[in-house]
Amino acid sequence: MNQYAFRRAAQVPKDIDADTVGEELHRIWEESGERLEPADVVQSARHKASPLHPCFEWNNAQAGERWRLVQARQLIKCVRVVAADGSTRPAFVHVRIKEENVRRFYQSTDVVVERPTEYAGALAAARRKLAQAKAAFDEVEQLIPPENDGMRSKVELIAQALATAHSMAAHLQ
Repeated sequence: MNQYAFRRAAQVPKDIDADTVGEELHRIWEESGERLEPADVVQSARHKASPLHPCFEWNNAQAGERWRLVQARQLIKCVRVVAADGSTRPAFVHVRIKEENVRRFYQSTDVVVERPTEYAGALAAARRKLAQAKAAFDEVEQLIPPENDGMRSKVELIAQALATAHSMAAHLQ
């Protein structure tokens, strides 16, 4: 059985323990045919007896179903598996597979490395995130006042580093 931890700055109720969340997400993943989708997490957490129930806002005046899907994604992404040496890695990674239609789900990191199509989907998702990060820094660079050369040079360096990382990631298989 895995040990779990939350990533730093995870937004989960204080009385919720990472092992409980990790085990419950793993159970839902298994029951869903080894694919974890936010809607399945929300559906399972709907029951008051679910250990995930306190992780969601159930008051419809404050939050609707779409917000609960956002909360489910955040919950999935904050759970990490603890290795024997104390290091951690994500328990699940986002996978996007282009088949007849695009399928998006979260996959166990133990499984994704064994399934070439899902690994390629996870790699493609990581590449998109790099491209989005570079675009964000390009936008910030445009907002820097002309007299702030120090800030501009730092943001340019970050954008260049992200462009290099994106270029290198394009060659990963």
